[in-house]
Formats: sequence, C-alpha cells, structure tokens
Amino acid sequence: MIPKNPSVIVAPIAALLGHIMNFFFEIAYDLSPANSLGISIIILTIITRAIMLPLGIKTQKSMNEMAALNPEVQKIQKKHSDDPQKAQVEIQALYAKHKVNPLGGCLPMIIQLPIFMALNYIMQSSAVYIKRLGGVYDALAAGVMSVPDYVANIKDLAWPHVPKGMTIDLAVKGDLLKVLYKFTQDDWTALFSRLPAQASGSLAPFFAQKEGVEHFFGIDLLANGSLSFPAVLLPVLAALFTFLSSWLAMKLNGTRAMDDAMKNQQRVMMIMMPVFIGWMCLSFSAGVGVYWVASNMFQLIQQIALNKIFAKKEQA
Repeated sequence: MIPKNPSVIVAPIAALLGHIMNFFFEIAYDLSPANSLGISIIILTIITRAIMLPLGIKTQKSMNEMAALNPEVQKIQKKHSDDPQKAQVEIQALYAKHKVNPLGGCLPMIIQLPIFMALNYIMQSSAVYIKRLGGVYDALAAGVMSVPDYVANIKDLAWPHVPKGMTIDLAVKGDLLKVLYKFTQDDWTALFSRLPAQASGSLAPFFAQKEGVEHFFGIDLLANGSLSFPAVLLPVLAALFTFLSSWLAMKLNGTRAMDDAMKNQQRVMMIMMPVFIGWMCLSFSAGVGVYWVASNMFQLIQQIALNKIFAKKEQA
C-alpha cells in the first residue's frame, strides 16, 4: 500500500531522521553498495543510543537507587498494611527525598516510540528520503514509461498497492513512482516478463542496484516483518535481547530486598515485553526490526557496563 502521510508528531521526526539517514547512507554506499541501507540504519542506531547515553546513565542510577530503597519501602508497607493509600504517600515521599523517579525506567522507551514510527515511515518511503535510491527508482520509472502502452501492462499490478478512495494516474511519473516504491518481488518479476526484452535488459542493472540497497543479508528492509527465513530472525532476536535485558536487570538487583508485588510485576514484564516487541517487529518494516535489534544489543552492553561501574562506586 502507498503509505499515508505521517502524523503531526511523526512528520518532523521523519524529516530530521530522513536527512540523517541519507547522510549515513551515502557514507555506507561509498564503502559498499550492498547492504548499505541496513548499515546506515545500524549507524543511526549507534548515534541515537550514544546521544541517549546520559539518559541511560540517569535511568540506571535511578533503578539502582530504587532497588537500594526497597528495604525501607517494605517497612513502610508493613507499617501501613491496613492503609495502602497512606503507605503510597510515604513511599512517594521517600522517593522524593532521595530524588528517585519510579517512572524513569519508562522514559527511554517513550522516547524510542516516535523514532520507531518515524523510521517505519522512512522505510515505507525510502526512495523519497534516500536520494541515491530515489535516483534508481527514477531510472526504473523512465524505463517503464518508455515502453508503449505500459499503463495497460502495469495497471493490474499497481491496483493492489493503491489505498481505497485514492486516485492515481499511471501516466504521471510521480504517481507511477508511488506504485513502484511498493512493488514486491513478484510484481517486478511479472512486470519484467511483460516488457520487451530490450527494455527489461536496460532496466536490469537498476533493478539489481535497488535490490542490493534495499536488502540486508537477504532481508527486504522495506517489507513488513515476516515469519519466513531469514526475516524471522529479526523479531526473534528483538524478543530475545529484550528478554535478556529484563532478565539481567532482575539478576543484578536480585540480591536486594524486593516485595512480592514488585517481583511479580517484573516477571510479567519480562515475559510480555519480548512478546510485544516481537509483534512490533512483525507489524513494522523490517528496517525497524534491524534498528531495534541493534539498539537492544547496545542497551545490553550499556547495562552490563553501567552496573559494573555503579557496583564499584557502592563498594568504594
């Protein structure tokens, strides 16, 4: 389907990320055209996580401080077991006294969500944001339009990609490009089979260039996640790294006192979050899955390193 316009929140983020992605893409493409879009996503991930590192340090510090306060939290809960509201007020006062934000751990995820949405839109409209890829599609469109009666040949292939209620004119290059952006492998195969041999031959190098850019080790980054191999690796790895991050957090804080309610909440989140992230990677473009897997690998390494640093400070 031709992507809808992004929301008011996503649009400016997509515009900014699009410029940044195009910059990294040019670097990656000059080094190696194959897998260049996937490599530029990984570079974007590393830069994004590096920018968010101060927030990550603050979040990790807050989580450690909350874990250290758990014995006092339990005392308050035991003292006011017959008045949960009073216990909650005292717990909030305790957190305020020690400048601990119990919701701080959610902030990195909240910040990431608009990035996911924006990156998903960029993947759906990659040829608009990635200028060199846009040039390849322009060449493909020009080659198709050079064939007499090409509209009749492409009409049935184009129709499934046009949202209901939208009207397009395949004789107009801009509208033709909107459709070509969304063509699947089967659509391209069918189109080439209908074109004259000379036209197919002239378009073959541009098509090969497009495929090399849009695929990352065999995974179509512009298509939605899939349960077929190798695309299925992305939701599996995303869920796995999310689980490992939650499990590590529980393990590192396991020696500290923790009430049963908090333990149960963490166990539920440790199961539900990987499932949710895996589903997201299936629902969004595979390029978003690459971003999430790379981001979680970075998060896991960061988590281990910061916990070692904080542990040394506590022992000092």
